[in-house]
Amino acid sequence: MNENQTNEFLAEGMKRYKPASEVMQKFYKDTQEILQNILLARKNWGKFTPHPVKQGRSWRYWDDYPYIDAIIQGHYEKRPLRIKIGINWYDSKGDYPFYEIHFYEKGEHNKALDDYEPKREVVKHNEKDKVQYRYYPDPESYNLERDFKILIDEFVNAISKSNRPI
Repeated sequence: MNENQTNEFLAEGMKRYKPASEVMQKFYKDTQEILQNILLARKNWGKFTPHPVKQGRSWRYWDDYPYIDAIIQGHYEKRPLRIKIGINWYDSKGDYPFYEIHFYEKGEHNKALDDYEPKREVVKHNEKDKVQYRYYPDPESYNLERDFKILIDEFVNAISKSNRPI
């Protein structure tokens, strides 16, 4: 952009920033609520026993870190842990996000996920101290509940079939 284009862009942005910000906040809040409801509605968690919670929390770095998540607390075998699901634009290679699930805490319990090779469209992604499962949705077929069911099913299969003690 040259200086003229930048000034035009900023002048227009001054007029539209407030309503654009309101739309962005509503999108974030509504999407985060849908994610939390997906977690709360889930009945079968395998070896993970969720604790009843009324409201989760999500990161609030939306403009710098485009990512929306929800967390459910509970116990995996006898250890207190949290499971996090998220919609990730930040690490996405394209404009459309991928969906992810993993244990919130890093550590040995992640090896339960390492032993299992997910099926369908779910991909295992290894990081330094954490294993996460990712789902790359079809941008032409939006359905968060369906897509997160597929992702959570594979996560639950992994932790249910693991014989590793925690």
